[in-house]
Amino acid sequence: MGIGVAQGPGGLEQVYTLAASDALPDAGSGGGGGIDGEFCDDSADRSRGWADGYAALRRDVTALANEKRNGHVGPLLRANVLLMRQTIAGFAQLCFELSEWGFEEVTFNQLGGNDRPEFYPAHRLLPEQADRFAEELPGLRAVLARRGLRLGGGEPYLRRIRASARDERLPVGDCKPGQQFLFINETGLVAPCSFSAFDYGVPLDQIASVEALCGLSARFAEGRRRRRLPACEDCHSTQIFEKFAA
Repeated sequence: MGIGVAQGPGGLEQVYTLAASDALPDAGSGGGGGIDGEFCDDSADRSRGWADGYAALRRDVTALANEKRNGHVGPLLRANVLLMRQTIAGFAQLCFELSEWGFEEVTFNQLGGNDRPEFYPAHRLLPEQADRFAEELPGLRAVLARRGLRLGGGEPYLRRIRASARDERLPVGDCKPGQQFLFINETGLVAPCSFSAFDYGVPLDQIASVEALCGLSARFAEGRRRRRLPACEDCHSTQIFEKFAA
């Protein structure tokens, strides 16, 4: 597999390109998995430190999509778009282009401030940008659906984006931790979400049976009953707010 690593606008290293012939599962294997990348547009190549990265990604994803169509098997092709003040106006056009490449789904995140707080103030979404984005998304989703591209982002997720643009807090009383999804971090802690891993997380090696797995929800709920985390008073979990809903 050919891999290209670049520095993203938020400061994190992202994996961008892959060779199509190595990414596709063998015929008859049933397929599976997904290919995710974080995008702005070709104007962000310099901030990523990857010359001509956008063009390379377009070439490789198009090749991968063609092989998937010809072989009738392959991974889900999903792009995750990073929304910033300087790029959000081009979101619709980018979605149309990603559709031409062969992507099947598009999701999105607004820029957050945890990784590079010095970068965040001048690049975060403005409230009026978030409002307009939320208002225009249903129409864009319908147009993209006719092109065969699924656009994620349920109404709660749009509410989360608008609230963040205004520095408004959105507490969640009961997220039913561990009942719908689990988060596993790089140290092997299994938790309700990324924001609670080091407080409610259970080491993966302690989950050695079906009973232990099924008991996680009650274990998480007890931990929250004993100590409710500050993160719950302003929840940013993309799963809770239905990032992947359409």
